[in-house]
Amino acid sequence: MTINIFRKFLLLGLGVLFILSSILKLISIYSFSQIVNSFCDLLGMYFLSGYGLPLTIAIIAFELLIGVCAFIRRFQKNVIWIYPVVLGFFTYITYVNYTDLYGGIESCGCFGELIHFTPASSFYKNIALFVLSLFLLGIHLIHTYTWQKIKYGQCLLLVLLLSSCHNRLGNALELAGDSRKELEIVLNHFKDDPDTLKYSAAKFLIENMPYHYTPKGKNVDYVDSVYLAMSEYPKEQREKVFKELLKAKDHPNGRPEIDIRSIKADYLIKVINEACDLWHEVAWSKEYDTSLFFDYVLPYRLLDEPQSDWKKTIKQVFPFFNQNKILSTRGWRLEAETLVLNNCSASDKVGASQDKYVLLERKGATVSFDVYATSTCYKNLIFRYSATKRYSCLDVIANGKHVDALRLAPTNDTNSFRMSKNGYILQLNRGINRVSFVCVGDTIGLDYVQFGAIEDCEERKLEDYSQSYCMIKNVMNGGYITFDTLSASILNQIEVRPQQKDDSTQMVRMDYHGRACWQISAFRTDSIDLCMEVQYASTDTGAAISQYKYIGGNNQKWAVLPVGNGLSRIMSKDTGLFLDIKKDEKTGKTVLVQNPYTGGKTQQWKIEKKGCNSNADSKCTIGPLFSEALRVHELMEQFEWIYFSTGFAPKVSSMMEARTGNCRDEASYTAFLCRNLGIPATIDFTPHWGNRSWGHHWSVIIQPNGQAIPFYMGSMPGDTTQFFHPYVKTKVFRHRFQLNRQIAKDLMEEKSIPHLFQAPDWIDVTDEYCPTTDVTRNVPEKYKDKKIAYICIFDNNDWLPVYYGVVRGGKVTFSNMGRRVMYISAFYENGQIVPFGTPFSVGSEGKVKDVLVDTKRKCTFNLTRKYPYFSAEEQINTRMNQGRFQGANTADFSLPTDLYRFTGITNGEWYEVPVADTGRYRYLRYSSPDASYGNINELWFFDEKGDTIKGDIIGTEGTDADSRDRVFDKNILTGYNGKFPDGNWIGLRLKVPKRVAKLRFIPRNDGNCIEIGDKYELRLWTNTKWKVIATVKAKADILCLKNVPRNGLYVLKDLTKGNEQRIFTYENNRQIWW
Repeated sequence: MTINIFRKFLLLGLGVLFILSSILKLISIYSFSQIVNSFCDLLGMYFLSGYGLPLTIAIIAFELLIGVCAFIRRFQKNVIWIYPVVLGFFTYITYVNYTDLYGGIESCGCFGELIHFTPASSFYKNIALFVLSLFLLGIHLIHTYTWQKIKYGQCLLLVLLLSSCHNRLGNALELAGDSRKELEIVLNHFKDDPDTLKYSAAKFLIENMPYHYTPKGKNVDYVDSVYLAMSEYPKEQREKVFKELLKAKDHPNGRPEIDIRSIKADYLIKVINEACDLWHEVAWSKEYDTSLFFDYVLPYRLLDEPQSDWKKTIKQVFPFFNQNKILSTRGWRLEAETLVLNNCSASDKVGASQDKYVLLERKGATVSFDVYATSTCYKNLIFRYSATKRYSCLDVIANGKHVDALRLAPTNDTNSFRMSKNGYILQLNRGINRVSFVCVGDTIGLDYVQFGAIEDCEERKLEDYSQSYCMIKNVMNGGYITFDTLSASILNQIEVRPQQKDDSTQMVRMDYHGRACWQISAFRTDSIDLCMEVQYASTDTGAAISQYKYIGGNNQKWAVLPVGNGLSRIMSKDTGLFLDIKKDEKTGKTVLVQNPYTGGKTQQWKIEKKGCNSNADSKCTIGPLFSEALRVHELMEQFEWIYFSTGFAPKVSSMMEARTGNCRDEASYTAFLCRNLGIPATIDFTPHWGNRSWGHHWSVIIQPNGQAIPFYMGSMPGDTTQFFHPYVKTKVFRHRFQLNRQIAKDLMEEKSIPHLFQAPDWIDVTDEYCPTTDVTRNVPEKYKDKKIAYICIFDNNDWLPVYYGVVRGGKVTFSNMGRRVMYISAFYENGQIVPFGTPFSVGSEGKVKDVLVDTKRKCTFNLTRKYPYFSAEEQINTRMNQGRFQGANTADFSLPTDLYRFTGITNGEWYEVPVADTGRYRYLRYSSPDASYGNINELWFFDEKGDTIKGDIIGTEGTDADSRDRVFDKNILTGYNGKFPDGNWIGLRLKVPKRVAKLRFIPRNDGNCIEIGDKYELRLWTNTKWKVIATVKAKADILCLKNVPRNGLYVLKDLTKGNEQRIFTYENNRQIWW
């Protein structure tokens, strides 16, 4: 009886405490919501930061509910079980607060502001209440349950006690070793900072730093210097230079250096200050949860790149990137031969823009021009030139003063031209400025100079015209921009006419495209939607402004820049020239042209709003994230892709200077530029394609909902139409700064872990990109003790893991797997993949189908390739269309005979063509169509006996790397590439005329077709390994193999040469690639 009274006293007493606590919290609800926010940050639950008030309401309601239920008989048994769970959780969080190394939260707010508890008293109070709740539960179990059921309560207690030992910050500091003092300096620095985000940011970074590292050592520093040196060479030479420079020195590989033991306090404080201050400034920060800021804006690194002050480098390399400036994409063009020349002259040059250029080779040779500025301003000078010497220089003289030495990267050869990677920023004074470029002794061929605009523009202060129809009035003559909306008038020059009542052709739509740029379109769309553009994308001053359908070109985008008093000047985003008017001499009409800005009234415009635009189609609004991301888009074209790079990610500061690398590097380039603007961005990657070798990285912008929009190199944010490829995704992962603790927990007991999963700073986002399927596989009895299995795809030679699953009850499930892929299940033992079960495909509808080979039934294979031809959709396959194979008896082919004309697209394989013509010719050739650069890789002529016709190689000159000889070198991966796109041909001069009975040729290709004379090996997957079932030397372009087991999984390997081979099944007499 006494026990029951005590039990009831505890039950109701704790209920009263819960009711009292909820009421006192409700009285001081707003102050308690701040305490809840602080506890979320303390516990590392950054995704809940900012939700203090909703959480507070939920806590109050829950405590009140528990208290009330303690007095209702039917719910009392449930309450007895709930007490220890809730009080155990409260004990845990107050323990974390009490043991926090930097003071924790001053008051827990358990009883509102009426009763104040220090971190210590709050912790001890909760221990006492927790013990009482356990005592109450024990009494209840003794009187109600069997001892067998008590085991559940013991397990619950054990879990709660173990979880209370969890302290990420303390663990990280313990791992820091000698660097602990550096990290404590950071925490102390931000402990009392009024911006609480900074202390939370410091904790977040430090808690997750143990999982990040970078290689360190002499080799790392040397590779970085080689990377920078390589970038100075022409793109075509970089691989050769990179490999040669790496061979020059032999340093040991760099050792991993963990961030938690190497990052200095000053660096981390600077990182946190810059990121948090920027986050408070950007307009979109209020739309994002703090956790997204921590993962995708705050971090100092993305991958394993060596540490650097990359934000400082961005400011140096791109001085106007963060400023309220708008830059033209190109600029108006000044042809070198039209400028003032001293000690040099213009000469003819094929490949130059007007087939003329100025060769500067004598010291002191000068090219000069005058430019007018209405006020002190900056211009961006970009050069098209040729210069084979590394570090070729020109002195820049402005108004008689030497201002700089301009360094130009080399071109591939003297016949090649390139645009300067770095625009040169030149300051002009008000009035006329004389600008000169002086030769210092290096040989430089100057084609033209682009004079780009740099204009002040604070985007957030711009007026929004997108929701209204408008009329655009010229200040000088009072006329209005007038479209001609008839379909026949496309490309007509736009007129400026006096206002006509009820004339809708003078009404325009203005759709905003970000970065102060507008699409200015006709109000009416009778037959075609017309917009205003610089005709033919001309960069000339005085060029016509015409009307055309909108296709997204920069010559169709216009920056509206206020000049005061409600007036604006309108600049072409492409050329940096401004809308102007002139009278057409032939028609007498007033028309639109583009000219440098002089401040005259002919270049000033008043935009009048005329009613609501119900057809508004703006791509973005003024100011927010999308518009800011266009700053990054403008710098994408400066990055030059190459297929190789450093083994580890390049130092970010070096990458911003070099601006070259593979897909991983270009994704990093874009993501870091975004983060420099406060735009949440990261890298998504597929560890391995499902139907080809290798994987891929690309940059993305994170949206407020945590999902991403792709930001592919060269494309606008979210634009995926320009990024087509036939590759299939198996998994897509997203890099973030914090560790994926679920994966770490699942794999914690594994002795051997694949590299991809060793420090998983990524999350699975495959569902955002493609349809997926959860795949469940049976685990063989002999592996029943295994806890983790992997799902693998085939590379060129091996099965590689792309995801994992936890083994439960003799089965394993791999979640969210990409479709149209062939997989196999495996374990990972001692660094090796150990497959089990049969291979299986996941079809386009998600159906899983096992590959069950039939060794009893045989069939015949006719194989044409060992690897799928992925270039089928590329433009290069059209380059032989209308190409002619010809014979002649004159060296100049003045009277050629067509032996064969190729039509259509090529497929990367050999073509063998009989020739019906019976004539005999001394000169034979392939004459390529225009715009094809003469591309052909191998060409053989055969006589009537079937013998190869030989002779002297003739034809137009090719590039140094792809000369005429390459067409006859019996290597299908080398071929001819002309120096210019048109007028190319390659052929033979014979000693005596001969008849051509057959042609055999191969276009540009990937080297994976069947080659006569090569030795091949066909393998079949059986009993969890590859078995060789046929070895044969190719005698034709098709490999015929008999008595092959049906319905299997196969791979064809070229034993003679090559590295690529791909698994396939054979269905309906053709190869199905996987």
